[in-house]
Amino acid sequence: LVCKDELHLSLSRTVPIQHHWIEPLMSKLQSMIIKKSSVTMTLSNLVYYCNEEQTRSFIGLEVQHGEREVSSLVDCVDECFKQFGLPIFYEEKSFHVSLLWCLSDILPFL
Repeated sequence: LVCKDELHLSLSRTVPIQHHWIEPLMSKLQSMIIKKSSVTMTLSNLVYYCNEEQTRSFIGLEVQHGEREVSSLVDCVDECFKQFGLPIFYEEKSFHVSLLWCLSDILPFL
């Protein structure tokens, strides 16, 4: 397991972006998200995730309070992604901050 040096909260799937889309996509995201207020959240409950390709596993803390505000941010990202033909966030949303990760699906070993 690798401990994450910096914590983050994912607001989108990991997607490849064409080079010429980077600036317009970032500009659109910034213009939409800057209108939002800051988000205060509470984290609790250890959770396990594995990415869709089953190439990485994550252990994190689940967002307990503040889900509505985070979901509103995801809606902004989804709207932008749709304009660029990119896949939107997962239908079943589960917000978390990853603490540890490793290669492959480790669930069978937990």
